[in-house]
Amino acid sequence: LFRSAVRAAKAKGPRILINNETLRFLQKVEAIVILAAADRNLPTEHYRSNTWRKTALGMGFAPHGSPLGELKRMMKAKAPRLVGYPVETEDEADAIGILYHAACGPAASARAQGNLLEALEQRRRA
Repeated sequence: LFRSAVRAAKAKGPRILINNETLRFLQKVEAIVILAAADRNLPTEHYRSNTWRKTALGMGFAPHGSPLGELKRMMKAKAPRLVGYPVETEDEADAIGILYHAACGPAASARAQGNLLEALEQRRRA
C-alpha cells in the first residue's frame, strides 16, 4: 500500500521543495524594505505574482499541464516588447512585469494607497 502511494505521488509530477531558511531570510528582507520606505514616507505596494502576471501576460496561472517555470519563460519572451530592449534573465523580465502592472494595472482608485507615482511626485515637490 505504501509503495503504491509513493508511486502515485511521483506520477503527479515534480515536488516543489521550499527551503524554510531561505523563506525566513526573504521575509526579513521584505520587512527591511517596508520599514526603510515607511521611515522615508515612501508609499509601497505588494503584488501577488498571479496578480501582476494577469496584467502583464493576460493570465495569472500557467495552463494546466505546463512545465515548471513556463510563466517565467513567457514573461521573458514578452518583456522586450514592453520595454523595447532585450532582457537577459527571467528575474529581470519579472521585474519588468511588476513595473508594467504598477504603471498599467488596476486604476489608482482601486489601489489601497492611491496612485503611487502621483504620491511620489507630490513628495518630490514638497
